[in-house]
Amino acid sequence: MIAIIKLMRKTLFFLLAIGFVFLPFLFLISLGRTEAQSEASIFLAPAGGTFAVGSTFNVTVAINTGGKAINAFKVKLLFPPDKLQVVSSGAGQSIAGLWIIRPSFSNIDGTVELQGAIPSPGINTDYGVITTLTFRAKSLGQAIIRVDQSSAAYLNDGKGSDANAILRNGIYNLVLPPPAGPLVVSPSHPDQDKWYNVNDVILEWNIDPGVEGFSYVLNDNPVDVPDNISEGLNTSAVYKSLSDGVHYFHIKAMRGGAWGGVTHYGIKIQTSGPAKFKIDILPSKRTSSKNITVLFNTTDTLSGIDHYEMKVIPLDSPATKAKINAKALIASSREKTEQISLVQTPLFFEVTSPYLLEFDDYGTWDIIVRAYNKAGNYTEASERLRIVKPFLEFIDSTGVSVGGLAVPWFVFWPIAGIVVAALAYLAYHTFRWHVHINLRHQEGALKDRRVSAKLEELRERFNLLKVLALFLASGIIIYLLQVSTVVKAEITTNQSSLSGQAQLPPPTTNLVSRNINNNELFYIGGRAASGNNGKVIVYLQNLSTGETYSFETEVSPNGDWFYSHNKFLQSGNYLLWTQLKIGDNVSPPSGQIQMVVSPVAIQLGASRLSYETIYLALMILFLAIVIGLSVFIVYHFRHGYRKKKNLMKEIKEAEESIKRGFAVLRRDIQAELETIKKIKMNKELSEEEKMREAQLLRDLEEINASIGKEVWDIEKEAETESA
Repeated sequence: MIAIIKLMRKTLFFLLAIGFVFLPFLFLISLGRTEAQSEASIFLAPAGGTFAVGSTFNVTVAINTGGKAINAFKVKLLFPPDKLQVVSSGAGQSIAGLWIIRPSFSNIDGTVELQGAIPSPGINTDYGVITTLTFRAKSLGQAIIRVDQSSAAYLNDGKGSDANAILRNGIYNLVLPPPAGPLVVSPSHPDQDKWYNVNDVILEWNIDPGVEGFSYVLNDNPVDVPDNISEGLNTSAVYKSLSDGVHYFHIKAMRGGAWGGVTHYGIKIQTSGPAKFKIDILPSKRTSSKNITVLFNTTDTLSGIDHYEMKVIPLDSPATKAKINAKALIASSREKTEQISLVQTPLFFEVTSPYLLEFDDYGTWDIIVRAYNKAGNYTEASERLRIVKPFLEFIDSTGVSVGGLAVPWFVFWPIAGIVVAALAYLAYHTFRWHVHINLRHQEGALKDRRVSAKLEELRERFNLLKVLALFLASGIIIYLLQVSTVVKAEITTNQSSLSGQAQLPPPTTNLVSRNINNNELFYIGGRAASGNNGKVIVYLQNLSTGETYSFETEVSPNGDWFYSHNKFLQSGNYLLWTQLKIGDNVSPPSGQIQMVVSPVAIQLGASRLSYETIYLALMILFLAIVIGLSVFIVYHFRHGYRKKKNLMKEIKEAEESIKRGFAVLRRDIQAELETIKKIKMNKELSEEEKMREAQLLRDLEEINASIGKEVWDIEKEAETESA
């Protein structure tokens, strides 16, 4: 009896020990099952595998409802039609009580579609079979069966809500059947899964004792069988200049008058490169920006794209080449930055698109990109980049650089205003000069004053125009001086410690956008103690308004955390600090960081305008005014000069006419005087005749003096009024 009790006691201790050992594992398994049930998913079973070419295999489309009831689903699968072929679109068990779209497929497009419903109350399961598909492996390689993003499951909640099911794909490796005949190797193409750019193939195989002959063939059928005609006892074969694509070598041996099994050997050949492509350079191929983004992309129909390589060649003289360096920023999880020196002859380096180049100097470069396929062939594209020194460049919010000379805004805008005012003044005088010439031209050589009233009206109107132009120029100068005033801020960091919870260390901040404007997004990141469901709370207080905002972000398993705000902050002073939260445990606040958001953008309703945009608009307005005034001056000067030329021509014509008129008048007076002279020779003149003779002599003298004086007065007055 005592022995039995001791045995029972030992058994109980043994069971308790087993329980303590396996209880944590059972808990983890149940926890994993709970977590697995916490989210719905549509998946393939099996999710992967290796299958021989020519064989068939089944793939089950299944659903995990995530612990909730669903009553409808739709599924679309995408598969590579060059590697897989659907033999059966579904049979046997299915959770679908009603097929809205029965399973259908297209081996040309590589698609499978189906849609079904489940009567209420729906179904709640972690493995519900939707349908089972049968595929045939067609060719070598990796085949991915994708669950398309349009696939979904719907909850049985009366609303048909989306269950937000996770879509899981399947990856399947397709290989040739194991050798059933002679063992085949290829010195030129040793790996059946690899692409080669050599189209001359050497194949070798072993010969066993008693073999009487071999039959072999090379074609594009992955599982063909050679004929029963012996090719002799050769143990190698050479094929020259094969075409691009996948070729299959099939061989069998005859022994004792009977043919044995067949061995299949795959050969992948591609001697052509990827498709031709172009390089896109942003912002442009000729730019003043030193930050250049290079975009490139192409395709390869056979082996596929393997990688891209780039080469940046400086084209400037050797004297300036030593000043050139390029920084290539490679996007990766490690935020790797590599420095590429272009002082020496540059080599090709591997890149991905888009690729950012940061240049330290102005100059000209050739950018060459090579796209390699998996067979080692490449296609090359090139583009020439010119980085020129800008004549006009904005220097943040402090001013503008004109031809390399930095000019503050408070200097630039008054100068611009003076230029506009000077051009307006010149335009006024040019217009006034043109008006005078035009009026003088209308009056003609005889100085007709009938339009004097209109001239006075034009003068009054132009005086008013002058006042308005000067007032407008003064207003623009004052406005630009007000707009160009930008608040500059100092950034200080204050450390403060608060009493309270001390269970967790506060998170550290090693990445923060300290110097930002109100048209840039705020971000912050750092490290924190890792833990399950760890969160970092980011506090942001506006010191101007007193409002405090808080945001949460997850802590990654390795302790890194990062937060980026999804909206622009208002300009002003901010106080920033963080706290770590794991469950109900909260760390003390971290040190406070004072941040200033500078106002470089103006909010107009839903639109935002940066000061650079406003400066650019004002510069365009300034240039438009300068160009407009210049065109105005040239137009009126040209037309005034032409009318002045016509006026001087008319004066010349009037001079000739006046001379001819006075010559005729002088001739008539001289004729009268000759008549009087003849009368004096015959008799004494009467008093009346003497007075007439004296008057004619005076008239002749005045006419001789007036012939030159009148024309000289006309020319002088015309020159004076046209000046």
